[in-house]
Amino acid sequence: MAHYEKYKSAGVWHLIEHDMREHTQGRENIDKSLSCNNYNLEIHQEGEKEFFRSKIEQAKKSGARMTDETIHLVSCVITLPKNFFENAEKEKGRKLTDEEKDKLQREFFQSAKEFLDKYHGKENCVSAWVHVDEPNAQPHMHYKTVPIREKEKKYKDGHTKTVFSLDCKNILNRSYLQKFHQNLQQHLEIDLGFNVEMMNGATENGNKTIQEMKNEKQQKVIAEQAKTINEQENTIQDNEKTIQEQAEEIENNEQLIQAKAEELSENIEYFRQDLNTIKQKIEREANKLYDVGKRVEEYPETKLKKGHRIVPDDELHTMIEKGWFSRNGIKDMIQETFDLVARMPFIHRIVAKNKDLQQENYRLRQQVLDLQKQNKEQSKILQLAENLHDKSGRSILDHLKERLQKTFHKNRDDDFER
Repeated sequence: MAHYEKYKSAGVWHLIEHDMREHTQGRENIDKSLSCNNYNLEIHQEGEKEFFRSKIEQAKKSGARMTDETIHLVSCVITLPKNFFENAEKEKGRKLTDEEKDKLQREFFQSAKEFLDKYHGKENCVSAWVHVDEPNAQPHMHYKTVPIREKEKKYKDGHTKTVFSLDCKNILNRSYLQKFHQNLQQHLEIDLGFNVEMMNGATENGNKTIQEMKNEKQQKVIAEQAKTINEQENTIQDNEKTIQEQAEEIENNEQLIQAKAEELSENIEYFRQDLNTIKQKIEREANKLYDVGKRVEEYPETKLKKGHRIVPDDELHTMIEKGWFSRNGIKDMIQETFDLVARMPFIHRIVAKNKDLQQENYRLRQQVLDLQKQNKEQSKILQLAENLHDKSGRSILDHLKERLQKTFHKNRDDDFER
């Protein structure tokens, strides 16, 4: 197998040094202990670098145009076929010794170099290094040449001038590359006298450069990546479809939740209104009890017993009746509150407030009972007072009744004025 590669000026020095094995850092495939067996079939007295520089200067002096994109060096790598010695032994009809194999291998590369010299020009060959220090690779030759072309330029006055130019494009043209392996194989077979298989899958339709083979490999990788990307796109589409369905389901659930929340909000508002109504009723009933207690406290003290207040019987019954009516009304309100609590468990705070009101109502009822007890005691005192008379013979009870009536009428008039 053989292949070409092109190099611009930037990579030439490193390439030449690599072939000479001056720089092998990072090349794990090279066995340095075998590098002494490498050999060069094109030796220049001034050295390879200086020879290359002189060829470039020759082209520049003759007027050759060069840019950073100009190809300065062409490399052709020719690899010894794997079945090379097997075919040679079949032709000779016997096994070859190691010495014979080394000699035959050298003849192979020398013949291949002569074939390349004939086309590119021996005078343009920079080097022809044969490497045998790569255990994982077949022995191969790096043939380096400057793609320089010599031609005669005619001027109008009739004189001619030899001009040199770097013309890699026309030297490595398609016609040459398509027949390269076939012509090289014919040359080697005629020169060596047995079948040399230089044709393979990369050379059936003409010689391919390293870049072309890399491009083909890259195209295969790209095709595989495109297939993978296509599969991933299908997966993404399926996932997007699933996500869309889930999003619709979530949206429907959110709508249901919103509807439930609105319904619950309305119910809460209704319950809040009912509680406010009950609260107002409780406050009214509590105010009634408060008025009863206030009326009792407003009656003046008597000298019969310190700390007691005397209330007329009819007024006392009215006060007690109002108190009991208020108590019954509050019981009804409390029952309604418990009904609401049973319907809405989360309004425990309202229940706690209602319990406070119950305690307050209980306290008021105790006050009413205390008043009843006081009235009984005062009734006993009145019975005793009926038997007491002043010096004029008037009953003391009559004096007390007259005083109470005056006080009562006075307080009533004040209430009306307020």
